[in-house]
Amino acid sequence: MDIFSFSEKENAHFYENIMAHAITEEQLDARIREKEAHDTVLVVLVIGITAFFLLLVFLVFSKRFSFKKLFNPLNAPIKRVGFLCLVIGVLLMFFGGLNRGFEDFDYNTFIRSISFERSRYDSEVTFGIGFYSAIIGLFLSFLYDWTVGPIVNWVKKGS
Repeated sequence: MDIFSFSEKENAHFYENIMAHAITEEQLDARIREKEAHDTVLVVLVIGITAFFLLLVFLVFSKRFSFKKLFNPLNAPIKRVGFLCLVIGVLLMFFGGLNRGFEDFDYNTFIRSISFERSRYDSEVTFGIGFYSAIIGLFLSFLYDWTVGPIVNWVKKGS
């Protein structure tokens, strides 16, 4: 039996399969534009986070800066734990992106990483854990007085 000879029925089935998954040039262009838009959003997000940390570094080295003013909002133990969670989350996000390679880290990888999707494509679990850790840390540290604090007071006091 020759493994390279196919019957007409097998050839027709193979051709139908190929044609069923074929996309037109317009569909391909739309997919490329969508991917470029998503990648642009991700790049803007990364640039924004980088600019925030550069501003923080600039403030640290300016003469009028004092750590007491910066960390004054961290006056409770839960806020300090939240700050540590934020720092660890940002570091995990950085190392997760570094592990994947920042040039290969596109919108789809970002979504798969934060949704912990395990498919045939790679997802960075480290990035996903860091992402959620950073969000929790942000809400428990600097945004505590405006978000979590009122909810905790409402639960404790009832009004």
